[in-house]
Amino acid sequence: VVNVEQDDYPIYYHIRDANRKLNVITARGTGSASDALEDYQIWNEVAILQLVSVVAPLYTWWPSEIISDYVWWVSAIFLIDFGYVDSITNYARDIVVNNETETVILTGHSLGGGIAALVGS
Repeated sequence: VVNVEQDDYPIYYHIRDANRKLNVITARGTGSASDALEDYQIWNEVAILQLVSVVAPLYTWWPSEIISDYVWWVSAIFLIDFGYVDSITNYARDIVVNNETETVILTGHSLGGGIAALVGS
């Protein structure tokens, strides 16, 4: 078991079964104010779009170009980097690149589940 920490706080764990060549990386959920900001950074476009859907439920009829432009602009405005996603992405990528016969499973809870979905895609 590898416990990868940031500021003396675990951000993810790596459990490896050598016999099965299986690696499970599990990311923790929101545990601090900086994690809440990371949540916001990752999901702000979706949250704002969902709020707009309450006021203007016909947004689903908007052309995809408008939605795409919206996501780009909101991402550019709220660009904050806390490194959590990049840290797990780089860690998982290193395992895959250096051990092509290994299987990697990403999982997590809350913030960690969202990050696992992003990193896995």
